[in-house]
Amino acid sequence: MKKLLTLASVLAALTALTRFGLAQEPREIRFDKAIVVQPRSQILSCCERGKVAQIDLSTGQGGPIDPLWKVNGGPAYATPPFPGWTTNLGPAKWIQPVASPLPSSNITVGVLTYTVQFNVPKCGKLSQVRLDGKFAADNGAKVTLDGNPVTICPTPYCFKAPGQPLTITGIGAGPHTLAFEVKNEGGPSGLSVNARLTRYCLTAPPTNYSTQAECEADMKQTCQLYPGAGWHVVVCD
Repeated sequence: MKKLLTLASVLAALTALTRFGLAQEPREIRFDKAIVVQPRSQILSCCERGKVAQIDLSTGQGGPIDPLWKVNGGPAYATPPFPGWTTNLGPAKWIQPVASPLPSSNITVGVLTYTVQFNVPKCGKLSQVRLDGKFAADNGAKVTLDGNPVTICPTPYCFKAPGQPLTITGIGAGPHTLAFEVKNEGGPSGLSVNARLTRYCLTAPPTNYSTQAECEADMKQTCQLYPGAGWHVVVCD
């Protein structure tokens, strides 16, 4: 009888806890996707016949957290331009390391590393991959691809029109990281990049014709000029 009374007491206690919300069934924990956005690695597709494959790596393609770019390993935030940032690379937007509806002055002095990742699959057809665009930064920036130097925009006025040209050719297959080491000398700081990654389809076998006439006389097909690669017939699928 004593054991039965003890069991009854335990059941009554559990009922009371459940009634007052102190004992709950396990629930699924849901995270607000607007709080943490994991940047995705852009994948460049193979060419279609007569076309090129291209992806947009520009800053500020979403907000408030940029969906592609990170800064110092954390989120980068879209921001309207500071009055002194006269470089307009629209539709690309400026990004900064803090969550603020306006350019923030509360940014650490020193180097801020902005990164974007992309992947270039190896395709069955011959192709050339390159990146082209412009960028601006406050106050200056050094650009690298997979740790290799590409170009620089010196301080202190890398945010004045018309923007610093950015060109990278001969990008091979595999994952890549494009990085901008932005030097902030005080006050607001940010980065704006308008860039496209493009795969061009090339002639098979890979012959770099110097003129359109030479290419078409040899290949008996219409040729196109590809930047940095000469004249080629589009043969990718």
